[in-house]
Amino acid sequence: MKSMIVELNSEADVKNFDKKIWLYRSIFYKNVHFEPKSTDAYSKYIDVINALNIKNRFKRIRYIYDTACNQIDNYNKENHINCEFKCGKCLAHHDTRFYNGCCRVCRFQSQNGCTTKNLTCKLFFCSPIRENYKTLHFEDIKLLKCLSKKNQIIVNGNFFASREAFLFVLYTGSFIVLSLTQFFNILLMPLSYRKHKKIAVSLYESIDK
Repeated sequence: MKSMIVELNSEADVKNFDKKIWLYRSIFYKNVHFEPKSTDAYSKYIDVINALNIKNRFKRIRYIYDTACNQIDNYNKENHINCEFKCGKCLAHHDTRFYNGCCRVCRFQSQNGCTTKNLTCKLFFCSPIRENYKTLHFEDIKLLKCLSKKNQIIVNGNFFASREAFLFVLYTGSFIVLSLTQFFNILLMPLSYRKHKKIAVSLYESIDK
């Protein structure tokens, strides 16, 4: 396998590398191992290079997915970003009848938070939260550029799916499979909402006492 040095020591280096990620992830660089030469200022691109060095498609997608999720979680934790829940209602719904915020229709929520790991959900924040905090957007996660264009579209719209189901959709790269999984999720939403509203009400009533 051939080696290729990747210079990431200036804004110009990064801009040039960023423009070529789509090419470096292609079949033309399947037998090329990328070796980063980077300063700490541009270390966030090391994960991109790690992904490009994973030549097995399934393993690369899995690495991108899990690493991107961890990046978002770490960023939110470091910047104290949260949905400001009060008595089971998030910032956007303090004065409404909706419990559990955006997750109220998701079957993977629990009293201890999400029981799976959904990349689309992690990237989503409603307008009130975005006004109060500097949240990450899709384009801030450079690692996602290592996905195909089709999979980038999927990442932007696959809410409420389990990690395993999400990865399966990415593996297939199929909008048909995405549509079927979303349809299945929609069918289960009413049951999920009734179940988790009861959990939220009982949980916060016990706290208030």
